[in-house]
Amino acid sequence: MNRTLRTREETADIYRRNIDAVYRVCMLFFKGSRADAEDAAQSTFLKLMKSPVKFENAAHEKSWLIVVASNICRDSLRSGWKTRVQLDDESLAGIPAEDDRSDLLRQVMELPDKCKTAVYMYYYEGYTSGEIAAAMGKSKASVWGYLHSGRKLLREALKEEGYEG
Repeated sequence: MNRTLRTREETADIYRRNIDAVYRVCMLFFKGSRADAEDAAQSTFLKLMKSPVKFENAAHEKSWLIVVASNICRDSLRSGWKTRVQLDDESLAGIPAEDDRSDLLRQVMELPDKCKTAVYMYYYEGYTSGEIAAAMGKSKASVWGYLHSGRKLLREALKEEGYEG
Protein backbone atom coordinates (compact mmCIF):
# COMPACT_ATOMS: atom_id res chain seq x y z
CA MET A 1 0.00 0.00 0.00
CA ASN A 2 1.85 3.04 -1.29
CA ARG A 3 0.31 6.22 0.09
CA THR A 4 1.70 9.69 -0.40
CA LEU A 5 1.43 10.89 3.16
CA ARG A 6 3.41 13.65 4.80
CA THR A 7 6.88 12.99 6.02
CA ARG A 8 7.54 12.97 9.72
CA GLU A 9 9.32 16.33 9.38
CA GLU A 10 6.40 17.94 7.52
CA THR A 11 3.96 16.70 10.14
CA ALA A 12 6.21 17.94 12.94
CA ASP A 13 6.44 21.39 11.31
CA ILE A 14 2.65 21.62 10.92
CA TYR A 15 2.25 20.48 14.52
CA ARG A 16 4.64 23.13 15.85
CA ARG A 17 2.93 25.89 13.87
CA ASN A 18 -0.60 24.95 14.90
CA ILE A 19 -0.69 23.06 18.19
CA ASP A 20 -1.51 26.15 20.27
CA ALA A 21 -4.51 27.08 18.12
CA VAL A 22 -5.78 23.48 17.95
CA TYR A 23 -5.35 22.95 21.69
CA ARG A 24 -7.07 26.26 22.45
CA VAL A 25 -10.08 25.28 20.33
CA CYS A 26 -10.26 21.88 22.03
CA MET A 27 -10.00 23.44 25.52
CA LEU A 28 -12.83 25.78 24.66
CA PHE A 29 -15.08 22.97 23.47
CA PHE A 30 -14.34 20.87 26.54
CA LYS A 31 -14.63 23.90 28.84
CA GLY A 32 -11.27 23.46 30.48
CA SER A 33 -10.95 19.66 30.62
CA ARG A 34 -7.27 19.26 29.80
CA ALA A 35 -7.37 15.49 29.29
CA ASP A 36 -10.26 15.69 26.82
CA ALA A 37 -8.65 18.63 25.02
CA GLU A 38 -5.35 16.78 24.72
CA ASP A 39 -7.11 13.70 23.34
CA ALA A 40 -9.00 15.77 20.76
CA ALA A 41 -5.87 17.68 19.74
CA GLN A 42 -4.01 14.39 19.32
CA SER A 43 -6.88 13.00 17.24
CA THR A 44 -6.76 16.11 15.06
CA PHE A 45 -3.10 15.58 14.23
CA LEU A 46 -3.65 11.85 13.70
CA LYS A 47 -6.31 12.74 11.16
CA LEU A 48 -3.81 15.11 9.53
CA MET A 49 -1.25 12.31 9.28
CA LYS A 50 -3.78 10.09 7.49
CA SER A 51 -5.16 12.80 5.22
CA PRO A 52 -3.85 13.41 1.72
CA VAL A 53 -5.05 17.05 1.79
CA LYS A 54 -2.59 19.51 0.27
CA PHE A 55 -2.56 22.94 1.85
CA GLU A 56 -2.46 26.06 -0.30
CA ASN A 57 -0.86 28.16 2.43
CA ALA A 58 -0.46 28.48 6.20
CA ALA A 59 -3.95 30.00 6.61
CA HIS A 60 -5.54 27.07 4.77
CA GLU A 61 -3.55 24.64 6.91
CA LYS A 62 -4.62 26.30 10.17
CA SER A 63 -8.28 26.65 9.18
CA TRP A 64 -8.42 22.98 8.13
CA LEU A 65 -7.02 21.93 11.51
CA ILE A 66 -9.43 24.19 13.44
CA VAL A 67 -12.44 22.79 11.59
CA VAL A 68 -11.23 19.19 12.06
CA ALA A 69 -10.60 19.83 15.77
CA SER A 70 -14.05 21.41 16.14
CA ASN A 71 -15.67 18.41 14.45
CA ILE A 72 -13.75 15.93 16.61
CA CYS A 73 -14.75 17.82 19.78
CA ARG A 74 -18.37 18.10 18.69
CA ASP A 75 -18.53 14.37 17.86
CA SER A 76 -16.94 13.49 21.17
CA LEU A 77 -19.38 15.64 23.13
CA ARG A 78 -22.32 14.05 21.28
CA SER A 79 -21.12 10.54 21.98
CA GLY A 80 -22.68 10.48 25.43
CA TRP A 81 -19.42 9.43 27.05
CA LYS A 82 -18.33 12.95 27.77
CA THR A 83 -19.86 15.15 30.40
CA ARG A 84 -19.62 18.89 30.33
CA VAL A 85 -17.57 20.48 33.08
CA GLN A 86 -18.11 23.93 34.49
CA LEU A 87 -15.77 26.57 33.12
CA ASP A 88 -14.08 28.36 35.99
CA ASP A 89 -11.02 30.59 36.42
CA GLU A 90 -8.78 27.61 37.13
CA SER A 91 -9.91 25.91 33.92
CA LEU A 92 -9.41 29.08 31.90
CA ALA A 93 -5.83 29.29 33.18
CA GLY A 94 -5.06 26.22 31.08
CA ILE A 95 -6.12 27.89 27.85
CA PRO A 96 -3.21 29.67 26.16
CA ALA A 97 -5.09 32.89 25.43
CA GLU A 98 -3.65 35.94 23.75
CA ASP A 99 -5.53 38.44 25.86
CA ASP A 100 -7.90 38.87 28.77
CA ARG A 101 -11.31 38.57 27.10
CA SER A 102 -12.39 35.53 29.08
CA ASP A 103 -15.98 36.75 29.72
CA LEU A 104 -16.58 37.31 26.02
CA LEU A 105 -14.77 34.11 25.08
CA ARG A 106 -16.90 32.19 27.55
CA GLN A 107 -20.03 33.58 25.86
CA VAL A 108 -18.67 32.71 22.40
CA MET A 109 -18.18 29.11 23.52
CA GLU A 110 -21.84 28.94 24.61
CA LEU A 111 -23.05 29.74 21.07
CA PRO A 112 -24.56 27.01 18.85
CA ASP A 113 -21.79 24.97 17.21
CA LYS A 114 -21.83 26.50 13.71
CA CYS A 115 -21.99 30.05 15.09
CA LYS A 116 -19.26 29.23 17.63
CA THR A 117 -16.84 27.95 14.99
CA ALA A 118 -17.50 30.86 12.61
CA VAL A 119 -17.27 33.55 15.31
CA TYR A 120 -14.14 32.00 16.82
CA MET A 121 -12.37 31.71 13.46
CA TYR A 122 -13.40 35.23 12.41
CA TYR A 123 -12.68 37.18 15.59
CA TYR A 124 -10.05 35.13 17.40
CA GLU A 125 -8.08 33.61 14.52
CA GLY A 126 -8.57 36.40 11.96
CA TYR A 127 -10.04 34.44 9.05
CA THR A 128 -12.21 36.10 6.41
CA SER A 129 -15.74 34.88 5.79
CA GLY A 130 -14.57 33.35 2.50
CA GLU A 131 -11.81 31.40 4.22
CA ILE A 132 -14.24 30.20 6.89
CA ALA A 133 -16.75 29.16 4.22
CA ALA A 134 -14.09 27.10 2.44
CA ALA A 135 -12.89 25.52 5.68
CA MET A 136 -16.41 24.64 6.84
CA GLY A 137 -17.60 23.54 3.40
CA LYS A 138 -20.40 26.13 3.49
CA SER A 139 -21.33 29.11 1.34
CA LYS A 140 -20.20 32.63 2.22
CA ALA A 141 -23.85 33.51 2.79
CA SER A 142 -24.14 30.73 5.36
CA VAL A 143 -21.05 31.96 7.18
CA TRP A 144 -22.39 35.53 7.15
CA GLY A 145 -25.60 34.14 8.65
CA TYR A 146 -23.66 32.28 11.35
CA LEU A 147 -21.71 35.45 12.15
CA HIS A 148 -24.86 37.57 12.23
CA SER A 149 -26.68 35.09 14.46
CA GLY A 150 -23.63 34.70 16.69
CA ARG A 151 -23.26 38.47 17.18
CA LYS A 152 -26.97 38.81 17.95
CA LEU A 153 -26.85 35.99 20.51
CA LEU A 154 -23.71 37.46 22.07
CA ARG A 155 -25.34 40.90 22.37
CA GLU A 156 -28.36 39.37 24.10
CA ALA A 157 -26.24 37.26 26.46
CA LEU A 158 -24.00 40.18 27.38
CA LYS A 159 -27.00 42.45 28.02
CA GLU A 160 -28.35 39.83 30.42
CA GLU A 161 -25.05 39.97 32.29
CA GLY A 162 -25.27 43.75 32.57
CA TYR A 163 -22.92 44.80 29.78
CA GLU A 164 -23.98 47.85 27.79
CA GLY A 165 -23.13 48.29 24.16
